[in-house]
Order: sequence, then structure tokens, then C-alpha cells
Amino acid sequence: MKLVFVFILFLKFNWSQSQNITCLYELTYKTKVSDSFTKSENYYLDISGLQSVFRSEKDKDVDSLNQKTGSRSSNYLNFNQLYTRKDLNKNNVFKVISTPLYNDLYEILIDDKQNWKIFPETRLIANISCQRAELNYGGRTWEACFASSIPSQEGPYIFHGLPGLIISISDSNKDYYFNLIRLDKAENNGYSNFKKGKLIDWAMFEKLQKNFYSEPFAELKAKSSKMIVTDVKGNQLDRSFNDMSKRMQKTLRENNNPIELNHKIDYK
Repeated sequence: MKLVFVFILFLKFNWSQSQNITCLYELTYKTKVSDSFTKSENYYLDISGLQSVFRSEKDKDVDSLNQKTGSRSSNYLNFNQLYTRKDLNKNNVFKVISTPLYNDLYEILIDDKQNWKIFPETRLIANISCQRAELNYGGRTWEACFASSIPSQEGPYIFHGLPGLIISISDSNKDYYFNLIRLDKAENNGYSNFKKGKLIDWAMFEKLQKNFYSEPFAELKAKSSKMIVTDVKGNQLDRSFNDMSKRMQKTLRENNNPIELNHKIDYK
């Protein structure tokens, strides 16, 4: 995949751990295994000292609104989310999960040590000298390009620990490809606009996914809630919980290409 930089402000960029920094990455990814179709989204890495939050543009806007209103809202329809927060002071990295429909918030402590293999060769990306590194994580092999001229051990998603900011990183299947397109200083980059979730482990996460797949609307049924479904024009559609459950299960089966392949659920 060809690296394309839209814009990057880094020349004469005086990096300081006391500053708030925002890195904008473009993520190109495949929702389905062995699918040539890709989607692209913007993700923000908001850094404050040795702490950071990585989230989609939509999540950042939602977090800002939630902080103002005191509520928690989102509209995820699957578990394949890439929201993370890091505390590199303690070398802690958390994957943040919002459950589909109900928006229950959980966190998984990523305890995988990032044992990077750094190679001597370098390449220029948008006039930035970058060095190659490789890592095995989540059942995938990742190749990263980092810039030692930008003295940060940060990177997109859970990735960190290289002697320079990660400029780009992709897995060997090209299912997920992160590419830095802008770097900015900001007095208030929105880093603090997030809520911590309930800490769980991978086993519990897999159980949550299986339970949701089995009965996507179980909670609504238990509350005897009435579900109203409309088309794009606002016309009400006659849909039962069973009908909607089958549609949701089909969506989960077809869009089942999680970034952590080693925790992939075999939906049947």
C-alpha cells in the first residue's frame, strides 16, 4: 500500500513532555476477511506528557459532548473497536470497549510486551527519515516506520515503545494500516475527555461477545422495551426482535475481522 501524507507539521517541532500534542492518523482497514474493499477513518492520538488517548474522530466528538452533558452515548454495532488509552509512566495500555447498542464501558489491560525488532535501513516519508521495525501482536505481524527525529515513544492504537514516533504501521495482510497525516500542538487537545470503564480480561470480553451474539436484544426484551425501526425516510418498519436479532447476527458474522486475530470469535 502506497504511503500518502496529506500534511504534517513537524519541522522545527520542539517536542516537550509538558505539551499537549495531537497526532492525526488515517486508518484504512478491511471489515471482512479476504475482502478487497477497504474503509478509511480518521483517528486522533491525543498526548499529554506520557499519557494518551487514541480514538476515532467520532469518538472524540462524542467524548467531548459526554463530558459536557455527563452522559455516555455511542452507537456501535459491533465489538471491533480501536479505542485505547496509555499511561507510559506505568507502562499500562488499555483497550476500551463500548458494547453494541447498550454502551456499557469496559477496559482490558494489554499485558503483551512489545518486543520490537528494529532494522538498520531507513527511508524518507514526506521528507522524514524513518526506520523500519517489526512486532508480533494479536496474531498478526506488524511493520512500522518510526521517526527518531520526533522523540516520542508513542504510536496509534496500542503501539508504543520505539525510539521515535510511529509514522506508519500495518499488518502483513494489509487488513489494518495506520498512517500519520498531521501533527499539532494544542493547549487543550481533549485528552482528558474520556471515562474509564470496568476492568475485564480477554476471557470476559470473549464471553460478552458470545452472549451478545446469542441474544443481541436480550436486555431490551427483559425490560419489555418496545423497539421502533425506521427507514432512511423515517417511515416505521414492522420488525420483530427475532428479525432484528438475525440481522444483527448476520452483521457480526460478516464483519468479523478484529485487529486481535488471536481473540477472534467463531460466530456460528
